[in-house]
Amino acid sequence: MNSLCNKLIACYSIGSIFQQLNFFVTFVTVITGNNFISYKTCVLIQLLPIFFSFFSFPLTFFIAVERFLAIFFPIWYKKRNGNYFLIFILFCCFVLGSYVTSVDIITSFGNPNTLIICAIGPKIDASLVNYLILGMNFGSICAYLAVWIRIKFAAGNFTDYQTHLLKCLFVLLLLELFGWTFSVGLRVLIGPLFGIVSGTFLNFLIINLATNIAYIANALNLPVLYTFSKEHRTALNKQWVKIKAIFRLSTVHATGQQPTNAVFVVPNAIPRQQTSSQSLKTHGRVYSKAM
Repeated sequence: MNSLCNKLIACYSIGSIFQQLNFFVTFVTVITGNNFISYKTCVLIQLLPIFFSFFSFPLTFFIAVERFLAIFFPIWYKKRNGNYFLIFILFCCFVLGSYVTSVDIITSFGNPNTLIICAIGPKIDASLVNYLILGMNFGSICAYLAVWIRIKFAAGNFTDYQTHLLKCLFVLLLLELFGWTFSVGLRVLIGPLFGIVSGTFLNFLIINLATNIAYIANALNLPVLYTFSKEHRTALNKQWVKIKAIFRLSTVHATGQQPTNAVFVVPNAIPRQQTSSQSLKTHGRVYSKAM
């Protein structure tokens, strides 16, 4: 469980958590009825979701590349230090997230009062972002298909762990592709197909619906790993036991009540008469010595 692939999955999951913060922006916007807010305000409250969206997204591509190298070049891969790869990958993701976020900030300060629908999305050239996303998705699909064919025709040379892990990653990739494809398709096709005007409340609902579908797909890492991988399921069950123990201990400290299954050790009671007689004998001996 300490492999580079699992570390990348953990980093991707952490990034997805911060990306989900956009939900609260959408929720508050819908509740208050202010469907359009200033460009500058939107970017400022979306800094973390914007950064982690473009920090975590490339990780799916790097995970696919990591699996490709591990399956096709196992001897060379085992001799490499996985921590160096991890640092390099995280640095690339950090650069991409920082670049998109910086461009958004600079653009927003140039048009601070422009009213927009506050949804995650870079304000740089849309074609550049689309090409980047499509390129990474296409590269991930090619890498996983190559790995799947390799394992299919040489099944005896790979462990059950590698097969289960590949199945999990393939399902995660399909979910992400479905989320992004459905999200982009809903935004691009539904509006022109039904004549929905951009900037209206209905268009606002469609954009947020599409975005939340992509978020739901990205949030399914844990259920997928738990369902399709025996090793991850065993590790997660061990962590659930620790988490339950922590919550039980915190509940005891918060309420001041002892747990129902607490055991207290009570010393054996000594008869009062026996204790008194022993005490008198002791004092008598001490007194005689003093004399």
